[in-house]
Amino acid sequence: MVVFNISRSNDIHNRGPIHFGGGTWRIWKTVPEGKKAWVSELLPEKVRQCMLDAEQTLIVDVAPRIARTAFRTVLDVATKEVLARNPGCLGNKTPQNLSNRIDMLAKAGLLTTDLKDWAHGVRGITNEDVHTVEPVSKEEAQEIAEITRLILTYLFELPERVKLTKAAAEAKKADGNG
Repeated sequence: MVVFNISRSNDIHNRGPIHFGGGTWRIWKTVPEGKKAWVSELLPEKVRQCMLDAEQTLIVDVAPRIARTAFRTVLDVATKEVLARNPGCLGNKTPQNLSNRIDMLAKAGLLTTDLKDWAHGVRGITNEDVHTVEPVSKEEAQEIAEITRLILTYLFELPERVKLTKAAAEAKKADGNG
């Protein structure tokens, strides 16, 4: 059962897509609440867009195999982005595939050993999705999603939060409040 709580809105900033009899109405609340995608504002734009696509594919719950493959794409784009931001760890090598990029990030200390192993696990599992027709459960897709979220948190969100916190502390100190 789905319950909608719909209210009339005269506020132009609160208008929703529902229109009855010339008035504008908005959905205030749905029960149960709809699932929301985990997509951090701190992710780089390309990674963020891929993650949003993957999360929405998981939420729709039509094809778990496609969702798992979408999370692999997130890792692919994310590893390219991290290497582009850290060209010093490339040396004179150009990693041609996800496996090489994962290893290179771990060697440069940008991924922990555990996250490297998990990333390789995602790569291996999702590689099977592309080449086989074995059934994939929703739970299996959710596991890949959670691992991908953790990897993105480590690669992008934590470093960005540290940078923002440091900048705020320095600004506070410069203002004489710290």
